[in-house]
Amino acid sequence: MGGIEIVAAVLGVINVLLVVRRSSWNYPFGIVMVALYFFVFWNAKLYSDALLQIRRRRVVQGLHGRPNGAVPSGSPGPCRPC
Repeated sequence: MGGIEIVAAVLGVINVLLVVRRSSWNYPFGIVMVALYFFVFWNAKLYSDALLQIRRRRVVQGLHGRPNGAVPSGSPGPCRPC
């Protein structure tokens, strides 16, 4: 494991912990993690996996257009425990 891969893995763990705590700080950690994994996969010549990281980055950016966790109109509300 290279240094970039270790940093990306640590950021992934931090990202999951922040998601569990429902913190909006998970987005910056997730974006940086995905960007680092892009370079890891590209250097390993896993080009399709590297390109998938671009798609994942766009999914992680769910923060875009959703200030304060607001749900877009026409979408079901947030999940609540039973």
